[in-house]
Amino acid sequence: MAKLVFDTSSLISVSENCLMRIISAISSEKNAELIIPESVYYESVSHPLQIRRFELNALRIKDAVDSGAIKIMKLNAAAKNSAKIIEGLANNLFEISREKISLVHAGEIETLALANSINADLIVMDERTMRMLVEDAYRLRDRMEEKYESKVDIDAEKLAELQGMFVNVKIVRSVELIAYAYEKGYFEPELKKTRLALEAALYAAKYGGCAVSLEEIQQFIKSVK
Repeated sequence: MAKLVFDTSSLISVSENCLMRIISAISSEKNAELIIPESVYYESVSHPLQIRRFELNALRIKDAVDSGAIKIMKLNAAAKNSAKIIEGLANNLFEISREKISLVHAGEIETLALANSINADLIVMDERTMRMLVEDAYRLRDRMEEKYESKVDIDAEKLAELQGMFVNVKIVRSVELIAYAYEKGYFEPELKKTRLALEAALYAAKYGGCAVSLEEIQQFIKSVK
């Protein structure tokens, strides 16, 4: 069974754009299990339910959990230990003038730790920083040097250890999930299967916080069937 572990950013991106039926449709596939750690549930449901501005999105996600489309999974002892290792590595990789730069938070850390502990097939993550740490940390270092206008040092040994934990898992964004759902016909009956509907959904994800370029969106539109 394919295991997909979601972080907070990707889950909110889908819910904000009224595309939760995608989650339900994918979860109904015979070999798919959609999972979040407890911290992601807190960040996307429990806490936002206390803030009227975010209450509707939180309810959409809560409904998906209550229906069984998304499963909450507690971190076991091994996963908790993995989370501590990930946090220690990720938040001590970069430094400016010998001062460490803290980059990642509980939801992201637990998502990675859970995915690692259950041998997940996919991590669905829109948050750019954590993805780049795993996939392209030196490019992230370059971005940080531009932002801070200062030299940023990177610990190569810690980076190798962190990236080595995720060599067998693929990280995708909500836009990849949206494109997949489009090809499978999961937009219907809410939206017709048209390229305009796909384009609208991809742009909504982008402006909702998913790190995707305009060029990538056009490539998605050209490549889908």
